[in-house]
Amino acid sequence: MQFFGAIWVMVCHSFEGKTMMERFVEGRLPKLHRPSVIESFKQWPSVAPSVYEVQEIKGDNVIVVDDIFTHERTHVLLNQENYEQGREPEKGELLLTVLLPAGEMKQVFAAPLQLLKDHAQDRKETILAQYNDSDYQDSRAYMNEEFLNVLLICLYGEKKLIRRQRCRTSCT
Repeated sequence: MQFFGAIWVMVCHSFEGKTMMERFVEGRLPKLHRPSVIESFKQWPSVAPSVYEVQEIKGDNVIVVDDIFTHERTHVLLNQENYEQGREPEKGELLLTVLLPAGEMKQVFAAPLQLLKDHAQDRKETILAQYNDSDYQDSRAYMNEEFLNVLLICLYGEKKLIRRQRCRTSCT
């Protein structure tokens, strides 16, 4: 859980006006030379976490995913280190991750949290119900603020676990 929380902090939370991703890109950008790499790299500071449903396995380490909130379809290039326990994602699974622009496709930032098909539909329904019951009009803002709740839903299937824990702590 700490690993995914750290990724969320790196891409979503500013420290002294900049996220860690912005600082990383600023530091690396002057060292890049290929125009296509530079263009992709410049987009990295605008990434955000989301939940994606695997729609298709294309082969050659390429999968097709849909964002469960926006239904945006994306081709994702996976590296071997992206696979959980050495296995490739399967159609119908959910991935909680940050996708980074990489030319025509996107790539996974670090490793995704992979939800097996057995739990994917239930978790997807719970996440979408929580989003629809919220005051958020934008899934990006929702994920920016509610990421830890979404992570807990992915892991345990419980809704709004963080808020209940905070209430119990502050109410006792």
